[in-house]
Amino acid sequence: DFHNVLSFVLHYYNANSHNSFVLSSRLNTPNLTMILRNLETKVYTIDDLKIADVELYFNSLNNVEKSRKFTDIKCANATFLDDITDIFSAVLLSESITQIDDKTTKVDLIKLNAEQRIEKHSKLVLINLPEPKVLSITSILASVSEKMQRSGIISISRSELQETISNQFPNCSYLEIDHIMDVICEIFFDVSPIQELQVRYSYKHKRYFEF
Repeated sequence: DFHNVLSFVLHYYNANSHNSFVLSSRLNTPNLTMILRNLETKVYTIDDLKIADVELYFNSLNNVEKSRKFTDIKCANATFLDDITDIFSAVLLSESITQIDDKTTKVDLIKLNAEQRIEKHSKLVLINLPEPKVLSITSILASVSEKMQRSGIISISRSELQETISNQFPNCSYLEIDHIMDVICEIFFDVSPIQELQVRYSYKHKRYFEF
């Protein structure tokens, strides 16, 4: 939770027990405004990654197959690589590069990676959802994202997430809904406690929200 992080930093900042702190933030977030309002800062802007930067990252992996695939994509689908402008996207690309081709878009990449994370989750077999469970979970996520976009919010409450799952899968019991929430949250959401027994869920990364 950002407010907890800021309180932690302010505590040590005001105590003069540290020479400096390094905080990173997206440019278009209210969190940045709060940082600038509460701390004396030096602001540095991190430029978007270029194809050469992403290539350097792939070379550092020391994986011949992935490096070769990156070279193939650079020749056949350079427009796609132009969209890989941040570290998170570069990591997603490295995880899924052997499964993409010259027609892949960034949205395809995020979708592929999200589905892979769901399929590999150890608790997937334990939850009660229609097969294919990957599609059932992505359907829930689509509803959550739609609700956030429609309401102009970046997080939802526990009860809202429970209601979203219940509306789509009314045959699930309360316990089964909680098990589904556990899996979804472990993969995609950060959990922020508001007060006792109350939490809110926000996407771990904006890219998943956009997907």
